[in-house]
Amino acid sequence: MKKPPILSIPILMGLLAWTSPQVKSQDIFGWWPLNEGTGDTANDISGNDLSALINNVDFGGLGDGESAWAEDPEFGTVLSFNGIDNSGAYAVVGNPPDSGTLPIFTTEADSEFTWSFWAKSEQGANNDVILGNRYSSAGGDFAPRQFIKFTTRMFEWDTNNVQGLDYEDIPAGIWMHHVVVKSGTELTYYRDGFQSGSRTIVAAPQDPQPVYFGGQGVENWAGYMSDVRLYNAALSEAEIQTVYENRGVFSTEDDDEDGLPDIWEEKYAGNLTDLSGVATVLEDEISFGGPITDEASMGVSTDITYTHAMSGHTAVTINGVTFEALRPNQYPENFDYENFRHEAGNGALVQGDPMSQALRAFWNPTTGGVTSSEIRKMMDAFFANGAGGDGSNEDIRLSGLTPGQAYEFRFYHRPLGPAGSLPPNFGESYADCIMKFTTGGNSKSISYDIAEASKPPINMANNHQVFYLSYKYTAGDDGKLVLNVKTPKVVPNWWEDQSSSSPLIFALSNQEIEGGGNGDFDGDGLTDLDEYEETRTDPTKADTDEDGLGDAVETNTGTYVSATNTGTNPRKADSDNDGLLDGVETKTGLFIAAENTGTDPNNADTDGDGFSDGGEVIEGTDPLDPNSKGGIPAPILYLDFEDGAIDLSGNTNDGEVNGDVTFDAEGAEGGPTPTTGASFNGGHLNIPGVDMSGIIQDIEGENSYTLSAWIKPSDLGGNKFLWGQTSQGIHNGIRNGGFLHQAHWGADTNGATNLSTLEGQWIHAAWVYDGDADVGTIYLNGEVDWTGGKRAPNGSGNLLVGGSNGGGDNYLGLVDDVAVWNEVLPEGSIKALADGTSPIGASQEDDDGDGLPDAWEEKYGVDDPEGDDDNDGLTNIEEYEARTKPNKADSDEDGLSDKAEIEEHETNPLNPDADKDGLLDGEEIAAGTDPENKDTDGDGITDFNEIQNGTDPLVVTAIAFETNLVSYWPLDSDFDDAKAENHGLEEGGPIEFQTGKFDGAVYLNGSQSIEITGDENTFDFAGESFTVSAWYTAEAINKSWQCLVAKGEGNGWRLHRRGGDNPPEMTFTGGNGDVDRHNVAMTVGGDPETWHHVAGVTDADTQEQILYLDGEEVARKAAATLQDRSNPMRIGDNPDARNRNWQGKVDDVAVWGRALQPNEIAEIWDGGSGKSIEDMLGLSVPFDFTSVIYDANDDSFRFEWNSKPNRTYALYFSETLEEFGADVDDSIESGGESTVYPPVGEPGLPNPLEGARKIFFKIEENQ
Repeated sequence: MKKPPILSIPILMGLLAWTSPQVKSQDIFGWWPLNEGTGDTANDISGNDLSALINNVDFGGLGDGESAWAEDPEFGTVLSFNGIDNSGAYAVVGNPPDSGTLPIFTTEADSEFTWSFWAKSEQGANNDVILGNRYSSAGGDFAPRQFIKFTTRMFEWDTNNVQGLDYEDIPAGIWMHHVVVKSGTELTYYRDGFQSGSRTIVAAPQDPQPVYFGGQGVENWAGYMSDVRLYNAALSEAEIQTVYENRGVFSTEDDDEDGLPDIWEEKYAGNLTDLSGVATVLEDEISFGGPITDEASMGVSTDITYTHAMSGHTAVTINGVTFEALRPNQYPENFDYENFRHEAGNGALVQGDPMSQALRAFWNPTTGGVTSSEIRKMMDAFFANGAGGDGSNEDIRLSGLTPGQAYEFRFYHRPLGPAGSLPPNFGESYADCIMKFTTGGNSKSISYDIAEASKPPINMANNHQVFYLSYKYTAGDDGKLVLNVKTPKVVPNWWEDQSSSSPLIFALSNQEIEGGGNGDFDGDGLTDLDEYEETRTDPTKADTDEDGLGDAVETNTGTYVSATNTGTNPRKADSDNDGLLDGVETKTGLFIAAENTGTDPNNADTDGDGFSDGGEVIEGTDPLDPNSKGGIPAPILYLDFEDGAIDLSGNTNDGEVNGDVTFDAEGAEGGPTPTTGASFNGGHLNIPGVDMSGIIQDIEGENSYTLSAWIKPSDLGGNKFLWGQTSQGIHNGIRNGGFLHQAHWGADTNGATNLSTLEGQWIHAAWVYDGDADVGTIYLNGEVDWTGGKRAPNGSGNLLVGGSNGGGDNYLGLVDDVAVWNEVLPEGSIKALADGTSPIGASQEDDDGDGLPDAWEEKYGVDDPEGDDDNDGLTNIEEYEARTKPNKADSDEDGLSDKAEIEEHETNPLNPDADKDGLLDGEEIAAGTDPENKDTDGDGITDFNEIQNGTDPLVVTAIAFETNLVSYWPLDSDFDDAKAENHGLEEGGPIEFQTGKFDGAVYLNGSQSIEITGDENTFDFAGESFTVSAWYTAEAINKSWQCLVAKGEGNGWRLHRRGGDNPPEMTFTGGNGDVDRHNVAMTVGGDPETWHHVAGVTDADTQEQILYLDGEEVARKAAATLQDRSNPMRIGDNPDARNRNWQGKVDDVAVWGRALQPNEIAEIWDGGSGKSIEDMLGLSVPFDFTSVIYDANDDSFRFEWNSKPNRTYALYFSETLEEFGADVDDSIESGGESTVYPPVGEPGLPNPLEGARKIFFKIEENQ
């Protein structure tokens, strides 16, 4: 019977002792079934007393009335979470940091854990906490930042640097079992019992981490959870299977005492009777069954497994089961009968054979109640030996039976007629018939008179009814059953030298008995107990994974021995993941057909040619012949850079150059087109024709990719992405200090090899994503550098080459032979590309031996190496060696011939604007400027701009500080723009003005910001130079990417905290992601507060972004190009990624449409004293009295001073000029730009020192 789970410590220990193999109970940290159903406590049943407190239990869940406790149709009572930050339910283990924190982990080999839990997510993929933590128990980041959390998109192991174990995004609405195992530096993820991801870590958190379920008040997750188990040990795969198979099992009760948990029996069979962990041998049992009148009473069914089913003369089909005909000397497989003599029956009577006629004549099927025509047909005919002589002593033999399996053998009869109705002596031939059954050395017999069916032991109603003899038994080790039939001798008197003394076989069958006493319900050769304890297979299905192989032959050793010991996994239909079911991979070494491939089911590439067996079968090549390989399919994009970014795939997917990309470098010597490659110096190629939608949206047939290129990187630091897309999504290239990297915006993975070991070499790299299997692979020089789980990319747009997310984080270095496929290329194809094979079949052959490749000659229409077809003074062989075009005198169209550039000016004949200042090299030569220096006179203005502006590019031009100042916000007492009309608008409640670096400043409380009004496009500076300058204090840095001032995400600009770094540091994005790490920590808090100056500069001329802190450059980054962002600029938050609000003061913010020079920024810092922009511009007015009027008649005063709007002032007096302790009025309201006190029209201020000879006054602005 099925009982509700009852929890107690003894039950837990019982389970842990009972499972096999055992789960390490002594190493358990905590076990929370999460099935209490009421209250705010989730009990720990491990014995470690680490109960979890459930916050917001009554209104933060998905259960009835929004309760965190919910009833689930599959799991019963579970804990649920609504995923709403702050108000949603979440649970905390113990009382951290005093109790409930995890042990301190290390990277040592003995540092282990296992996290196991069941969850049903009700949200999309993000970084919300399902299990683990994001912050310390106090609510802020650890210092340095560190956390461990399981989310719907990855397992995040953060040690001030996220080391994510990536896996396929967790789908919503499905219960799944998740396990993460740590063993030393290796993290392994299992989903529903199967390994689904791995990661090597390089560091571990320094502090004990708290444990939360469903979030931490923030990053709350929406879904259901059950059966959370945390171990201080690395469970084995077998132990993980134990936990998985016992999903939600907290009781090991075995009411029927058959060795199997009742709940397991209920799970698979739905009852406690069909399955048994106790193997018993069925005792031999002989009985009679009948009468058989119709097909229903025949008792045969396609649901029953038959080893034998035979009809005496004519094949018949009853209830879908075919009884095959016995024919002379043509016996079915696994059947044998002694010498054939007679065959007789309706429609097959032997002419002149009185016995045949008599046997048919004496049976009346109507009297026997037989209504089925198929049964009449079957019982009309018989098969007989008829050896005669001294009587029958004959064997009917069945073989091929499963040892230990229970069977029922049936021998079907119909009467020959009542006693006295047969010819003389004929009926007596069966009077003493003896049927003896033998199997496994055991025998059992019965004697009966077939002519008297109405008498015991047959007991039919009349002698014309059809019945059967039943023998139930358990097959012996030899797998055989022998039926010996003896009949007495009869003196023949019907015909000379003949005898009727032989058994008549009308029909027989042998069927398996389900459960059959041997504890093997599904008859697969594994006992139910074996399937529970050892194989973890379904005891009701002989082929659990439906791969065509029975569970018993799939021994899960990984080695194929024979057809009865295949070494395959009985729970995985394709053990080697080659696309072929295990059942068709017969390992015969001979390919017959797709249903019998002869390949090894434990080896995805049997012939070792780099092409998977399944792929070869699909492509029509021989998976057993290493020389039979598939060709490289046609790519959708191929750029060889011999003629710029022209697509040679035939799909016209030409590239568009953005930024500094040139086609003037030598190509990859190991590649198919070594003449010319591309030089990426901070720019990228936009490929508008290659849309990423199919991959992003997981459209079948369009959801995979292969990206291939030859690369020679010049910079391995930071993010150097070769592949990207218009928005987010794919960013593949080089990352994390020089590793090949594959990322889908969160699904980040490094290769195993640091490219610094190959510095200065051309290498072949390929990135592959299988969208059907969600598996990514990185190849380095034709070999797998990493492979594992990988989800589809997000985002949108088309392919980029040389950058990511709209063109940022650019790859730097040389590139050649870029190729893209929207399918998974097999390993053999990748190896071929790495060996120099052309993606489109081109070659460098030179059949005429003239030193010019045939393909090059055909491309440019030349043949003579000493000719000069374009009359530029260079021979064709010289042009080939210089990589210029032999049919174009000025290859780069810069106004200088190829020869002039090479021999006279020493400029690059393949680059029209070497210094990228906007002037062609020919124009620079004509103007006298340096074609390789964009600012020949070094005055900070490019040659192009000087010529455009009418100034002399050879003479230094002075630049005024206010040049191109766009907006300036002093933030002393309002949000107004002192330069233009781009005024600020407060958001998040009234913003307080406090003492600033200069006069006043805004104080932002962590939830406020200032939106800048006016035309938001004013502050994009797309493709242009700009500078942003601000003073700030940091009261608290408690958010990742906490933002001081910004225009937006992507390649917009922003000054903000670098991620969640601890200690936190200010960083700048100005068109190419964040500048490189500089390790200058921000000052947070402090008394007195500390003011700092920050400036971010993007120089469009040099395509560099530069960060200045406190007057000095601390970091810069190349390949910076600002792009348009659609949201208004904000002070104190990021307009594209809100809720990253600054907490602290902000003062004196200014933006220029040019790149300020280092000396200008240093002057703003002014050694720490600081100069306001107002002072720098000469706009500030001294704060002083402008008028003091004394009226001697009434001994009174009237004052006037320069003031600021919306301020208040205090007026003090003193007799000695040493102390101004006395105030006249401390709340004088400003009159605007100038204030008069007392106001005009009111009496003057009476002399506070009446009669004194002298008096001093002081005015102060209140803060």
